[in-house]
Amino acid sequence: APKRWEQIKLYFKLDFLSKFKNRQYLLITLAEAPVLALLLAIYTRSSRDAAGNIADYSFGLNANIPAFIFMAVIVALFLGLIISAEEIFRDKKLLERERFLNLSRSSYLFSKTLVLFCISAVQMLVFVLISNYILEIQDMNWRYFVVLFTTAAWANMIGMNISSGFKSVVTIYILVPLILVPQLLFSGVVVDFNNLNRSIQSFNHVPAIGDAMTSRWTYEALVTTQFRDNRFQKMFFDDEQQMTQSMYKKAYLIPELQERLQYIQSNINDRKEFNNIQNNLILLRNELYKLEIATNQNYYTIINKLTIESFDSLVFNHAEQLLSELRENYHNNYVAALENHNKTYSELLEELGGKENFLQFRLKYANSQLEKIVKNEKELLQYISYNNHIIKLKDPIYSSPTEKNGRAKYYSPVKRLGNFYIDTFWFNIIIIWLSIIIWFVVLYLDLLFKLIRYFENIRLRRFNKRIVSTLQKHTAQSNKKKQL
Repeated sequence: APKRWEQIKLYFKLDFLSKFKNRQYLLITLAEAPVLALLLAIYTRSSRDAAGNIADYSFGLNANIPAFIFMAVIVALFLGLIISAEEIFRDKKLLERERFLNLSRSSYLFSKTLVLFCISAVQMLVFVLISNYILEIQDMNWRYFVVLFTTAAWANMIGMNISSGFKSVVTIYILVPLILVPQLLFSGVVVDFNNLNRSIQSFNHVPAIGDAMTSRWTYEALVTTQFRDNRFQKMFFDDEQQMTQSMYKKAYLIPELQERLQYIQSNINDRKEFNNIQNNLILLRNELYKLEIATNQNYYTIINKLTIESFDSLVFNHAEQLLSELRENYHNNYVAALENHNKTYSELLEELGGKENFLQFRLKYANSQLEKIVKNEKELLQYISYNNHIIKLKDPIYSSPTEKNGRAKYYSPVKRLGNFYIDTFWFNIIIIWLSIIIWFVVLYLDLLFKLIRYFENIRLRRFNKRIVSTLQKHTAQSNKKKQL
């Protein structure tokens, strides 16, 4: 047998030539992406202005951009699954014949994966170039391509696993919509994560069911990078983030904490209010810990004394003084960020030559509907109290995560691992590629096939036991009749 690298090259050449010479397969595979791009982009190219009147097309006023991004994710998943769903199933006779030649399974799988990745890369590149050109999405081609290709590559691995695990091509293609439906439902787009069933709902971060969906990571990466990294918004994002966070904390969070602190001071000796006081003390500790992380300061001494046993007038005064200082600091931060924001605005206004040109520049790069989504403008409340935490509901795109395990709110601009902050765009891509590697290991070990065979053998053993039991009863009855 040739060496593994030689086997990879031979398998790659064999697979590539077999696909290239299949004219029908080649035509359909190459035509799918541009056709879907044309249909999707033309269908979502809205020509209505902010007032709803028919007008010339403008990317900034196109209310269908979020829908287009979501459908682009589904297209990547769909195409990735379709081109890979039969790959190993089609080669099973070939693999059976070559099993006795002691060839490398990893070489076969690497070559097969490489061919599928090449096809998906071409499909996604064509899709992005055509759709972004029609919808006039500026300076985002490479970002869209990286995310959508990563998504299609994940779908390739899923398709190869089900192709290896099942015996029937009908079963394989029945599974394709069963894989896509959860990706649609739990992506955070069709059903808002804040409005899920209470048993799986989470306000602090994306629910676990959402984190298990590749569509959630892909859509979030595309939406956050489209909003944050376009040529207009990236000049204002940092200042707007500081303004939003400072305003929320000085106008909503800290007054809420001060009110709860005052409630504790007034009712600390009332036994009827014991549970409420206990919960409020826990909430104060939780929120001060978050503020400690945000400000990079040490509030341990005060946090440690916010207990029923330690709370007294001295602790109250120290906590009240700390909250007042924090509120003043956040006010100063807001003023500083506002001044810097206004300075950037004035410089850009002067550079572009007036407000009309400034507005056109903004509409060229920043989409208003996307802005409403990432700021969660449909939400009426600024915050809620949940599990002894104050949960901010507005402006998730400007929120910084407090959890150190990478989990965060939907549309958070960064993810946190330990003390490191990683841009959501790159973090989500890394998560998907880690999933791709895991699924490749599953494919290499043929775990899905073995798992299916295991359950089939259990059913077969149960069936055999029932048959044996029935035969034994029948034999016993026959013997009894003979004795009679």
